[in-house]
Amino acid sequence: MCRLFVRNQLESFSSSLKIKGLGPSTISKLGVESLPELYELTVSDIQNRIHSEKLAEKLYDELQKSKSSKLVDILPAFSIPLIGR
Repeated sequence: MCRLFVRNQLESFSSSLKIKGLGPSTISKLGVESLPELYELTVSDIQNRIHSEKLAEKLYDELQKSKSSKLVDILPAFSIPLIGR
């Protein structure tokens, strides 16, 4: 898949789920290629890529919190045509 497409997909996903700290520049710094790869990151992985311990911990906590999102919020985040609010 095209990197730009993946980055846009990740931006849309994080925006829909309101994941704080996961904006365009952070996504670029993390260098992830897919949503599963994003959720496989550890605190130290994030810290090594964004070079900030405090921000890495906050982002990791936000990612963990997003795992318990309601289905009504998760489905639109995947940008599936005809699925949304």
